[in-house]
Amino acid sequence: MKIEYVDTCTLKDDATFKYIFTYNYIAKYIINLFLDFIGSNLKVEVINIVPQNYIIGKNKNISLYYGDIVALLNNGDILSIEMYKNTFDINDFDKSFSYSCRIYSNQEKKKKKERIIYSKDLHKVISLNFIKGNFRKICNNIYTCQRYKDDLTNYVVKDNIVTYLVRFDKVRELVYNEGEHRFITFLRLLDCEDINDGKKYVRGDKIMEDIIKYVNEWNLKSSEDGLNRLLEDTKFDGIEIGQREGRIAGRNEGRHEAKLTIAKNMLNRNMSIEDIIAFTGLTEKEILSL
Repeated sequence: MKIEYVDTCTLKDDATFKYIFTYNYIAKYIINLFLDFIGSNLKVEVINIVPQNYIIGKNKNISLYYGDIVALLNNGDILSIEMYKNTFDINDFDKSFSYSCRIYSNQEKKKKKERIIYSKDLHKVISLNFIKGNFRKICNNIYTCQRYKDDLTNYVVKDNIVTYLVRFDKVRELVYNEGEHRFITFLRLLDCEDINDGKKYVRGDKIMEDIIKYVNEWNLKSSEDGLNRLLEDTKFDGIEIGQREGRIAGRNEGRHEAKLTIAKNMLNRNMSIEDIIAFTGLTEKEILSL
């Protein structure tokens, strides 16, 4: 079969980025690299990427095709990821902050008789935004951490909503060396206008090499069958779930089984029923049945 390129999307294109992160082992690897890079001892426990193709059909060029990227860390904190290909501005920041607030508030639980119970231990929400440009002239480094502060005292009012801005274009100022942190190497891939230019940076790193392979897959006309696999499969930690004869029924069943798998992992880590409900959308009865 003759292979033809139909477009040249880069890794920093939103839809391409989300497609790459549907591979859970890649998502975990990159997030853990970031956590290590900022000196955190946290690790990713669970990745939840919800395809939204059942809403908008098979148009891979719509950025919401693969939905939101959300990770649960080993201390219960929630991390969300967004990619901004173009110069990051105040509207983008407000959007990211608003989304974090929604994730944070969604940890509230409705109990019997519609009485709302507020948890005493709502988990931190960390927003990880890959951006281009020196936002408000405060992003002079590879990453900047933003917290909600009082305008007068500069005191951190609430530390449970944190925004990280990571400049992938900043690596242009850095001289490449083989011993650099792998997270910097990933940013180099993000900054590449042709993903194949990044091959010189990733030799020997199987996961980084896979990222290049999957970006090229995204750009191939022959990859349509591969793209459509998410209409039939839901992947979790390398386990393919939900291959069914009935495409629609199989999709729904596969997603439900994936949620059950996620819930089991969370139960094994002694996470609360309330947190599991918030993250998976399962009912308390479904979780207790596990």
